[in-house]
Amino acid sequence: MIPRSALARVTEALDKIERDRSLNAWSYVDRTGALASAQASDERHAHGQALGALDGALVALKANIAVKDWPWDAGIDRLRSRMASEDAPLVTHLRAAGAILLGLTQMDEAALGASGLSIDGPIGLPHRVDYSPGGSSGGAAVAVAAGHCEVAVGTDTIGSVRIPAALSGLCALKPRRQALSLSGIEPLHPDYDTAGPIASSVTEVLRLYTVLKGTEVNGDVLKRGPTPASTLVYLTGNTLTRLPLATRQAYTQVVDQLRQRVTDQSNAVSQVVDARTLCNGAELEALIDALPLARRALFTLCETRLADHWRERDSTRLLECARLGEAQGFSPSLQAMLAYGAGLTLNRRQEFEDVLASFRTHWDALSMTVRRQSDGPVIWLLPTTPVGEFRHQDGVPKELADWTCLASITGWPALSMPADSLCAPTDSSACGQTPSLSLQWVSADLDDERLCRTALEVSRDLLASCDPNTLGSTDV
Repeated sequence: MIPRSALARVTEALDKIERDRSLNAWSYVDRTGALASAQASDERHAHGQALGALDGALVALKANIAVKDWPWDAGIDRLRSRMASEDAPLVTHLRAAGAILLGLTQMDEAALGASGLSIDGPIGLPHRVDYSPGGSSGGAAVAVAAGHCEVAVGTDTIGSVRIPAALSGLCALKPRRQALSLSGIEPLHPDYDTAGPIASSVTEVLRLYTVLKGTEVNGDVLKRGPTPASTLVYLTGNTLTRLPLATRQAYTQVVDQLRQRVTDQSNAVSQVVDARTLCNGAELEALIDALPLARRALFTLCETRLADHWRERDSTRLLECARLGEAQGFSPSLQAMLAYGAGLTLNRRQEFEDVLASFRTHWDALSMTVRRQSDGPVIWLLPTTPVGEFRHQDGVPKELADWTCLASITGWPALSMPADSLCAPTDSSACGQTPSLSLQWVSADLDDERLCRTALEVSRDLLASCDPNTLGSTDV
């Protein structure tokens, strides 16, 4: 599956990383360990003893994931000297699968943000270094997009693997809540945190995910039994008014293509339906309008949980220093967030919890109505982000995580992938008009793997030239 020797690819990757230092994608690179792992992988392949599909694959890890004897700073200057004493379970699974761990990638401080700003400065997109990849797993996405590695592991609480993947033209999966171990990952809000794979294709995302889960080391995960035909549900009309015009037009264009082609060309889908025909349109519009409020409530609860974490870790003295702007090793913005979170009363915290609980209850009820009127499992097709690339100097668009927060709040799996993965080759003009649009496939009915396989089958059927058994950047 890996065409060239691992040693050659690691050597090339290390050279690329050095040349691309201006991207600021990496916080730590283990040259010695990566070269040794590459030699071991080559020897296994030479003797026909490969450990699985990821044996010899180059992997990047977000800096909040513990790797034994590596730095474990979680993007926080105060933790720069901390070293991990043992591997996170996810890392153990990667090693068992023969993956080559290149190093740690830069991230937004404490994983609380989407600016693409690390403690060592801004992270840049490979083709536009002054533009942000978003966050908080920005360095992980850039490492893949720049060709430094095949796949990366990030974390996602409100959208932190999906947003950087979308802005980098990549695929990413936020798994169903608690599907992957959080042990050995610096917490933000454990009730919403999850690890997630980032890759250039759905195939690679699926392969990496099964390894991270610890359920698939050997064997081809792409040749499992058939998944039930799903109903793709999309948004129209007033539910899209919050999207900028360009995003709205791109989304509508891709949906139109799916409606025209997918049910004729893919056994994975039974129908492509306007959500308003399956539920109360006014209720749906109200819930879409409530997304910014829900996103803000979730962000606030992350601030409070992070403040609680540091209170338990370093006592109330640290939070008092943060309130005064005098906490060493924290940026002014993180100090402000910690102070705000620590200052919220229990009643005020409960109000934000109630906002999320109410949203979740109403969305679950509406989704159940849609499910009862559908032929099979329901997949919601949503934009990943309402906006495209943004310059660091312009700041983070406030609506950046409005559409990713939905799957975070519900706990459902969400697969983010470039919309042009769904454009047939004959539709080159259409594909050319939607290069920056990323779609989320979100489902309460399918588990993580079935969701990925459904998207993969649809993409494969529409892009007949793709080979699903090839681990490569041109795969779907």
